[in-house]
Amino acid sequence: MSAHPTSHAAPAPALGGQRPAEVEAEIAELAVAGKDLRARRHADLTRKAYLSDFAHFAAWCRRRLIVPLPAEPAAVWLYLTALAEASGGGYKVATLERRLSAIKWVHEAGARPSPTAHTEIRELMAGIRRKHGARPSKVDPLSTGQLAAIVAGLDLGGLAGLRDRALLLLGYAGAFRRSELVGLERGHLTRVADGYLARLVRGKDDQEGLGRDVGVPAFPGSPLCPVAAVDAWLAAAGISEGPVFRRVTRYQTVGGKALSGAAVALIVKRAAVAAGIPADKLAGHSLRAGHATTAAQNGAPDRTIMRQTGHKRVETLDGYVRPATVFKDNSAAYLGLGPGRPSGALRPADETEALR
Repeated sequence: MSAHPTSHAAPAPALGGQRPAEVEAEIAELAVAGKDLRARRHADLTRKAYLSDFAHFAAWCRRRLIVPLPAEPAAVWLYLTALAEASGGGYKVATLERRLSAIKWVHEAGARPSPTAHTEIRELMAGIRRKHGARPSKVDPLSTGQLAAIVAGLDLGGLAGLRDRALLLLGYAGAFRRSELVGLERGHLTRVADGYLARLVRGKDDQEGLGRDVGVPAFPGSPLCPVAAVDAWLAAAGISEGPVFRRVTRYQTVGGKALSGAAVALIVKRAAVAAGIPADKLAGHSLRAGHATTAAQNGAPDRTIMRQTGHKRVETLDGYVRPATVFKDNSAAYLGLGPGRPSGALRPADETEALR
């Protein structure tokens, strides 16, 4: 049975009488258009990921002669258990939750009841989280000092070095995701008095494609100025339209297609290693994480950071900010454990009274 999410029929209104042929044709056209719009409710990458995850579930079911669509809660229950208890440590909880979302999406998109809402499934996932749950691993953020060392180690005599410097500095100053960097086109960058105005057409938190504008300020005279770095790269590569960040061949020619997200991670790691910085836990996201973390350490308000990163929830930003500020205004500093006393600490007489 097909698992394609748009294979079911569009909803049809109740017939209130004999419709003229032109009305029937109009309804048929609206049904087709509506199905197309409904299919676009998720980004292309999200739909592909859901279908890929569901394909894994369907293959698992078929090998055991279990019907995957529509699936019974018992089938999902067994599937999750098998993955959680797989030899070698089992799948991560985040992977299981993603597979559940895919199973739910395919069923609901096909106008079928989802088996994932069953009480048994919720209780099973609670047990899996308790037994196998672990703190999500995060990439290391890059600090400004580390970035300075990385940029200083780049070979700026070739196009690849100019590109890498522009990508690293723009990604760091703009707090961009790697997908936003590779999706950036020349027409999305507008040079203004204060720097670059970058138009992000679509991002992870912008599934409706409304876009948002991000200001990337210039720091004249600084070797870490992202605007000067981008200017130099665009001029040297002769890019007037199309993707900003592209492949550079060993013959110093520039390709026409945008870099992949994996290439951004590779550039970060390669440049870090060349600068003598451990790169095991560095990735493309280290630029964005580094922006939020370093800004928080230097006292930037949450609202200021969120305006640049595009985060809509403080709770999400806290994943960066809290680790960076755990020693700032720490209540342990008010306990009088070290030399000197914090403001408002108990005087000796008060301490005696407090102990009675």
